Amino acid sequence: MHDLMVAKEIFELILRYAHRNKFKKVNKVEIEIGAIKHEDHIEDISPKNLAKNIKALAKDSIAEKAEIEVSEISDQGYRLVSIEGDK
Repeated sequence: MHDLMVAKEIFELILRYAHRNKFKKVNKVEIEIGAIKHEDHIEDISPKNLAKNIKALAKDSIAEKAEIEVSEISDQGYRLVSIEGDK
């Protein structure tokens, strides 16, 4: 369940970035993810599941056909490395 919550949070950031940069289409997103702290515990998010959930959320959006690359890192949290799109 936390995988989907993190995916939704990241997807909303992608859309905000795309809107702010006047993208008509998002082509590629690179994300780094480590362990995620949730309330009183640390949870590992699978890079594969995260990418799958973002793709599901992107259906019928400007990011629907975006390539989603997720790399695992040893730090906690996540970071949007890059977002590429067409203006």
